[in-house]
Amino acid sequence: MAAPRGGSVRGLVTMVLLLWLALSLRGAALAAPSPPAEEGQGASAEGVLLLRAVALPGEAPSRQGEQDQERLLRALEDSVDRYATPLQLLGTAPYYSNAQALELVLSYDDVITEAAARYDVEKTMVQAVLFQEIRFLNLLDEVDYFVEATHTYLQRREDYGTSARQGPLSTLPPLPPLVYRLDSSTGLGQIFADTAIQAINWQTGQALYDSGDWHDIRAVWSRLRRDDIYNIHMVALVLSHKRSILQTAGSEGEPSAADIMQAYNGTGELSRRYREVVCGYYAAFQQYENG
Repeated sequence: MAAPRGGSVRGLVTMVLLLWLALSLRGAALAAPSPPAEEGQGASAEGVLLLRAVALPGEAPSRQGEQDQERLLRALEDSVDRYATPLQLLGTAPYYSNAQALELVLSYDDVITEAAARYDVEKTMVQAVLFQEIRFLNLLDEVDYFVEATHTYLQRREDYGTSARQGPLSTLPPLPPLVYRLDSSTGLGQIFADTAIQAINWQTGQALYDSGDWHDIRAVWSRLRRDDIYNIHMVALVLSHKRSILQTAGSEGEPSAADIMQAYNGTGELSRRYREVVCGYYAAFQQYENG
């Protein structure tokens, strides 16, 4: 999701207020007990965020590897500098720096390689999209709290209805949340559950999930939010699905990587700016991967 553009005082005040809200929500979320992770799940996005300054396990890169990563980081920084506005930099300040976003992407190299191969997309497209979504995680992406509150309300309302059919109740029905939101872009790749469901159903050729059923939205959204490995695989699958859509809609050959990555983000002016910056990342990762 893109941060708001513009340099007005009004926009700055709005961003500061959103910063305060985001930090308040994050503090409340960290204070609350986390639900147990399902067996086989990867580390949660929150866990990665809290530990982002800690060195990741594994062998230290060689001197040559360090130099390659430094060159990659400089190339990515050049693209970020050309893209980011002052308000975007303010909005992303509480989250990941360029170096931290790159470190996180590289830490999942094996997962990205596997996901790209499974869904037949270029690894560097997955890397480019992930870097953008992680680096530009911003205050306007802080809606996961409202989605969880909505899912909790719907479950309590359903449970209340079941109990009411079994006999008189002494309690009042649950109150809806102040902000009702069923879905949002979430996790490392900032993917909507509805987008993932469309891609999954396309890939399997079956209606495994129903976007009109909030239970299915909750199931997919919750896993996208908490399971980084699943989320990365969905990035690759969504890119593959977008390529298929472009192939069906177009009449002139194979869609380019730029077309596919733009489609990942959406349409309109914001997606065109997204295309420009991820193409810069894509070229940088191509150089890094191919030496």
